[in-house]
Amino acid sequence: MDKFIDNPWLLRITALILAILLFFTVQPESKEEAQNTVSGTKEETLEMPLTVRYDNSNFVVAGEPKTVSVKLKGPIGILLPVKNSKNFEVYIDLKNKSIGTHKVKVQVSGLSDKLDYTIEPHMVTVQIEERISKQVKVEPQITQQQLATGHYVVAAAVAPQTVTVTGAAEDVNRIAYVKAIVPGSEIEKSFDRDVRVKAFDAEWNPLDVSFSPRTVHVTVDVGEYNKTVPIVVKQKGEPTNGINISSMKPEKSTITLYGPKQQVEAIESLTLNVDVSDVTASTTKAVDVLLPAGVTYASDAKINVLISTEVGQPTDEEPPPANSDNQTDDADTVQTTQKTLKNVPINVLNFDPDAYTIDFVRPNPGVVTLTIEGEKDAVDKLSAADFNVSVEVEDVAEGTKTMSIHVEAPEGIKAKASETSVKVKFTKKS
Repeated sequence: MDKFIDNPWLLRITALILAILLFFTVQPESKEEAQNTVSGTKEETLEMPLTVRYDNSNFVVAGEPKTVSVKLKGPIGILLPVKNSKNFEVYIDLKNKSIGTHKVKVQVSGLSDKLDYTIEPHMVTVQIEERISKQVKVEPQITQQQLATGHYVVAAAVAPQTVTVTGAAEDVNRIAYVKAIVPGSEIEKSFDRDVRVKAFDAEWNPLDVSFSPRTVHVTVDVGEYNKTVPIVVKQKGEPTNGINISSMKPEKSTITLYGPKQQVEAIESLTLNVDVSDVTASTTKAVDVLLPAGVTYASDAKINVLISTEVGQPTDEEPPPANSDNQTDDADTVQTTQKTLKNVPINVLNFDPDAYTIDFVRPNPGVVTLTIEGEKDAVDKLSAADFNVSVEVEDVAEGTKTMSIHVEAPEGIKAKASETSVKVKFTKKS
């Protein structure tokens, strides 16, 4: 048996059979791969960034694609390292080009001459423009819609107040607004943060320019709408028999109310109802502040009221009749009330509608809400048609104007608009 295994011819035949099996096992899966393996070449397509060579101190280039496709073909040993490292450059050369539009060829540098290549696109169209710089003022921008209900911006500031803007002359000269737009919503506290600067044209289209510095520090002071109103003291109940109330005076004459602007602005005073039924002598009483409708809180939860008394003669007599000279008849008391009128139109006076068209920038649309106050019977009968809300234009010209609102109301009626001014854009008709 050992002699049979040690037979050299048996070993040779076995080795041949194994070699034939190995050949068929590892042969290429396709005809194309077989050809590439035999020839030693390969194709690859790479997405490459496009470099623009130009005088960037004096010019700006626009219109070039960010990347191009490069198809490479060549020996595998050379192609694969290039594919992995991408250590070559695809560029367009504009150094000898003047201001204007140019169609230029896309070129390659740093690529082995043993590799063939094609570029898509192989030609690109670009615009060369003059580069300019200038100082511009930056304004912080935060809208009312970003604030929590009942809050407003007390003040907003940026540092630095000016930045250097650089870009194509056409874009820089179109700049109408440079803003540090503050992000966020439901803002109710003061804050400060770094914000990126952005530039816009007159139609609020963003412009492709650069800034130095790129960000500014914005400080925003946020407050809650408030109004300081006088305190009115009203007696509630009657003191012990024989005690007369000679005076009631609050320790402070005013109080500050906080809440949504429309509700707070409509309040003219705050009434303190002082219960004197338990008063037996001059005293100081802490009275709870009852918040009017719409008010979220007040500067004081309680107000001290100084109550002065004097001793009178006890009496079991009935109080004088209602029509006595010593008491005001309730029928003679004037009852006042408030009412809200919505969507009252704003009239624009002193302009020629045949020469200009108008668009309300703020408020948009051009209507306001009126809060009116007066005798109840008169107020109940009034509608928006009984009031004239208007603005007067001086020196009409194309562009945007801010004007104060005037409200004309019927006699004996107080009226207050939800806005104090409007912003109107005038456009000249062609």
